[in-house]
Amino acid sequence: MLDHLVRPISRRRSAVLGIVDQGLSSVSNFFIVIAAARLLSAEEFGAFSVVFITYSIIIGGYQAFIGQELVLANGDRRYLAARAVAACRAALALSIPVVVVLVVWAILVEEVRGPLVVLAIILGPLAVHETARFGAALLDSTQLAVAIDAVWVGAVAVLIALCALGVFGVPNATMVTLLWGIAGLVSLVPLAFFVPRIRLLGNHIEFRRVFERRYLGHRFFGEFFAVRATSQGLTIVLGGLAGLTATGALRGVSTLFGPLNVLLNAVVAFTIPILRRFEPRVRDRWTFALAGALALVSATLMVVLLVLPDEAGRLLLGDTWAGARTLLVPIGVQAIALSISTVCVIALRMIDPKATLWIRLAGAVIVIILFFVGFGIDGVVGAIWGLCVAAIIQAVLLAIQYARLRVSEELTVQPSD
Repeated sequence: MLDHLVRPISRRRSAVLGIVDQGLSSVSNFFIVIAAARLLSAEEFGAFSVVFITYSIIIGGYQAFIGQELVLANGDRRYLAARAVAACRAALALSIPVVVVLVVWAILVEEVRGPLVVLAIILGPLAVHETARFGAALLDSTQLAVAIDAVWVGAVAVLIALCALGVFGVPNATMVTLLWGIAGLVSLVPLAFFVPRIRLLGNHIEFRRVFERRYLGHRFFGEFFAVRATSQGLTIVLGGLAGLTATGALRGVSTLFGPLNVLLNAVVAFTIPILRRFEPRVRDRWTFALAGALALVSATLMVVLLVLPDEAGRLLLGDTWAGARTLLVPIGVQAIALSISTVCVIALRMIDPKATLWIRLAGAVIVIILFFVGFGIDGVVGAIWGLCVAAIIQAVLLAIQYARLRVSEELTVQPSD
């Protein structure tokens, strides 16, 4: 049975299980945020949200620096297995300086000290967990990632239920973060078997390759930091400008858009190995269809949330719903733009992995400017509209870049007269 966890499966089945895995991961995050919103006061939920957003930024950085580079690898199974193990080692090594930063932050800021200390303790194993999911996708063994996240969902559900029943005393941000972290550690049991098994394939690659100058992860991390880390980091800044309650409201709305994140994460992790097998014109059609489908899903989800009765909203987010409802439209429009941007980035990676960096860097500057301009005009709502407009601008720039490179690619392959 354990051998089945690392056995290669068909690409189609791997892609389907990849979506299932992203769904489980999203359910885990959705459940813990909704539970925190229900169990904690608005202020405590704001503190929890700051730490959870910090975790999201850090894990997103790992996905960009290690995971996205990993899924571009080519070679036989022995080589790919060695790459996956090296990536897990690199993730663990890179967690050390991040943990130091978290500890310093915890010492300096009392309001979020407890949850930050918990995050610092569990960060290393969770970084390996996230990297292993990309490794499983690379090896067409996505069933392993499904097993890991299924255990996490089950453990989170049990622990939070006990918390709601008062088994652990009065809930606070530190306790909820700790329970979520314990569930994450429990979910690593299948992973403990995975890494030794793929090491038996024989190859060995030094994890230090991630520090080489030509390593593509540096570029991908730069893009991530320029876009997602900047916008999510500004959410933390918003807490300093408008209070932790505003951060909690924004985190609550973002959680309600969790189903969309499932699809976007699946696109990032699993689309490239499938689409790059098609010839360019077929790939174009799939790219346009995927972008349109994701945009439609985003718009539909926004409409559903807008017509949600207040009673249902309070059932989901508790006291946070009142502040969250005013942010649904800008976050929804931003989600539509992000859907298109994600597909454009994936498509551009298959033509030229270096073609998106300048757009992402320019986008970061635009995000920062429009965030503060919007905050100056209309406070929290204005700041979120600023992020929304910046996302639209970036989606347009990426679409133009893709069209330009495709025209250049077509002209290159045409026979000369």
